[in-house]
Amino acid sequence: MAEERDAAARRRRLLFAVGGTVLGLALVGGVVAAAMTLSGGDDDKKAGPGASGGPSAATFAPEKPTFRPAPTVPAPPPARAVLADPALDTAPFTVESLFPNQKFTVNGRQYSVAAGKLDNTCSDGTDAKLGAAARDQQCTQLIRLAVIGPNGVLTTAAVASFPSEGKANAVKNGKDGGELLPLAGPGVKVLDAKKQKHGKLRNSVGRYGLFTLDWYADGKDPVGDDKTMAQAQDDVDKFLWNSLTARGEAISKQIDDENRRKALEQIQG
Repeated sequence: MAEERDAAARRRRLLFAVGGTVLGLALVGGVVAAAMTLSGGDDDKKAGPGASGGPSAATFAPEKPTFRPAPTVPAPPPARAVLADPALDTAPFTVESLFPNQKFTVNGRQYSVAAGKLDNTCSDGTDAKLGAAARDQQCTQLIRLAVIGPNGVLTTAAVASFPSEGKANAVKNGKDGGELLPLAGPGVKVLDAKKQKHGKLRNSVGRYGLFTLDWYADGKDPVGDDKTMAQAQDDVDKFLWNSLTARGEAISKQIDDENRRKALEQIQG
C-alpha cells in the first residue's frame, strides 16, 4: 500500500511539472506573437500604400499628371492678305526679286523681258496725269519692264507700290487718265509720241497697281477693238499678277515656317 501511494505521488508531481512547462511555453508564444503583430504593423506603415497588410492603395489619391497643351499654329495668311499689308510684305521691291525670269509663256504665246527699271519716284515713269494721281495716293515705288510679245506688239509693263490696298484701288478706278512712259530696251524701240499708238490696261492686287502701255513695233495704228493688242495686254497683266501672287505665297510660307518653328521650340522646351 505504501508503494502504491508513493507511485501516485510521483505521477502527480510529474503532471504538475509538465503542465507548468506547457503553460509557460504557451505564454511565451503569446508574447512573441503579440510582439510580431505589433512589429508587422509598423513595417506595413513603413512599406507605404498598397503594401501587404497595410492600407489599400485605393484609399490614397494619386498625384494628377500635369500636361502642357500643344501650342496652336495659326493658319498662314493668304497671299492677297500679305500683299495688302506692308507689315507682312517686307520682301525687297526690285526687278530681280519680282521678275527673276526673262521669258514667260501664256497659253503658248511667248514673251521676253528685254529690260527692267526701278524708278526713283512714281512720277519718273508716268506722264503728268498718272503721276499726279499716283502722288495723291502716296505711291512710293515703280518698276517698269520692256516686254517683247508676239505679232509685233511691244509693251511697257509696270508695278506701282502703294501703302495700302485702298490707295492702289483708288488709282486703278480713278478717272484722271494718264499713262506710263514707255521703256526702251534691246529690241524695244520707243516711237515718237505723236506716232506711237497704244492701248492700256489697269489692274491691282493687294497694295500694288498694275499697268501696261502697248504699241506696235512698226508704228501701225490699232484698228478698232484690236484683238491682237488686247490679247497682249491680258497676257502681260496675267504675268504681272502671277509674279506678285508668287511673292505673296513665298512670304506666307516663310511666316508659316516661322510659326511652326516657334511651336516646336515650345514643345521641346
